[in-house]
Amino acid sequence: VSSYFMFHDLDAESTTDIFRYLPALAFVESYIYGLDQTNEDALLDAGIAGDAAEPPLAKDPFDALRQLLSERGWLTPRIDDEL
Repeated sequence: VSSYFMFHDLDAESTTDIFRYLPALAFVESYIYGLDQTNEDALLDAGIAGDAAEPPLAKDPFDALRQLLSERGWLTPRIDDEL
């Protein structure tokens, strides 16, 4: 998670930055890994069944994450573009 600090002008060596932002960054990272796992599982299931691979995730799988970040005032145009 600390590898994300440089993208947001945070100091990975600063205990203040680490304790202030680590919970949010860990949550976002786990959310994205969860989406990735869901996607991989669906593609694997489709491959086993011999079905054509269709996008397994919702049209915008990051919508719930965008909403949460927006409610907390953390959704910046840069983060929105990354998602």
